[in-house]
Amino acid sequence: MSGHVLYSQQAAEKALKALGMKLGFQLWGHSLTEMLKILNGSGKIGIPEDIKRKGRLLDRYYVPTRYPNGFTAGKPADYYGRSEAEEAIDAADSIIGFCEGHLH
Repeated sequence: MSGHVLYSQQAAEKALKALGMKLGFQLWGHSLTEMLKILNGSGKIGIPEDIKRKGRLLDRYYVPTRYPNGFTAGKPADYYGRSEAEEAIDAADSIIGFCEGHLH
């Protein structure tokens, strides 16, 4: 299930970077929260609070799902189950849907 969490964050990141490119921004890094702040502060697009919240949720999954030493014991898969995977997929779907709505 940790793979679902990891890929959800990455998918949302790619969607935000695509939206940034459309709006004339080169977004760097992996922080969805930071990307959303940049886009929201641009004056070109408003970011709903729900999307910001979901970006923060996925950001919390960024490091621990990628690195085997992200926890003091065990592997990432030991810490993520079905509920976290479903929550991450839902968050990514919302962010991707928001971006798609502005990419067309």
